[in-house]
Amino acid sequence: MTSRRLALTAVVLLLAASCSVPTSTRPVGVEIDARSLSLDPALLDTPTLPAWLVDAEMPLRLDAVLELRGDHADFGGLSGMVLEPATTGADHATCLDGARLLVVTDRGRWLEARLRAPDGPLVGFESARLGALRETDGRPVGGRMRHDAEEITAWGGGLVVAYEGDHRLMLHTDAAPPLDDPRPRQLPVPEAVAVLAENDGLEALTGLGDGLLLALAEKSTRDGEVAALRGWVGDPRSAEGWRALRIAATGPLEATGVALLPWRDVLLLERYFDPIDERVHVRLSTLAVDALIAASPDELVPTREVLRFPDALPVDNFEAVAVLPVDGGVTVLVLADDNFSPAQRTLLLQLFLPTPA
Repeated sequence: MTSRRLALTAVVLLLAASCSVPTSTRPVGVEIDARSLSLDPALLDTPTLPAWLVDAEMPLRLDAVLELRGDHADFGGLSGMVLEPATTGADHATCLDGARLLVVTDRGRWLEARLRAPDGPLVGFESARLGALRETDGRPVGGRMRHDAEEITAWGGGLVVAYEGDHRLMLHTDAAPPLDDPRPRQLPVPEAVAVLAENDGLEALTGLGDGLLLALAEKSTRDGEVAALRGWVGDPRSAEGWRALRIAATGPLEATGVALLPWRDVLLLERYFDPIDERVHVRLSTLAVDALIAASPDELVPTREVLRFPDALPVDNFEAVAVLPVDGGVTVLVLADDNFSPAQRTLLLQLFLPTPA
């Protein structure tokens, strides 16, 4: 290779690196275009969508399907999210309108926005900002092994962010917005997580109450004929506080998100891209919190299937799920990670799940 080509290659690599790593901690405003997608009328002709139902006791209602686009180069790669009610300290909201959405991304960014849903269905966003996630010394996270934030959850009076690559958990507190914490604190991860492959780390994370966290790795393991998702539950203030879990897996589906429901269940999001039929398969199910806390490492914790996404529904690389308690049940948001690829879309689905009778 000539020196000219070497120099050109070096410039290209430098530009690519600069585009993938935040260089400033100062938040910037971003405009988010939310385009409502048209759906098969059969999906909308009844409030309970019977074609979707696997569990007749847990009917779901589809309220909105949006495709999101932002006007900033770092908008994308949305991997984990949490929702907060519009009224500080409220136990529940009357609707989604005004709620705050916090998202973490594959490029070490956080995204904050207020939701616009004046009539119930989500129609857009306002006051959206992008900022840089930080290391314990205050620097923006950077480098391929350090900036891949995959999940976020409320815990310990702050927000915990899970990273893949250099697998770790970071606790953010005492900042406004919360993820602008200048010096987050690193929490111990389960010992088994440290040796996982670069892209097999903690993908799903949620607080369970009483100081406990639930963490799931993306890939399942197999023991003979039994497939299981790898998980851990415990108090992350020490590495010894974690206990291993095995959760029943469904075929090749991989864990990508979890969220705590107000009736002491965990909502689990799984997805799998099938290279044979070139389809993304997506599933929602629930896990009982009491079963997770009581399970021994040898037990297989069962899941209760709620929904397999039908072919008529737009799907993509769904990686994040969040819930907001509202009158009569919870609003569920399911978000796709476009991996900054022009062949993928940032889709956001809004569902309503009523409180079980």
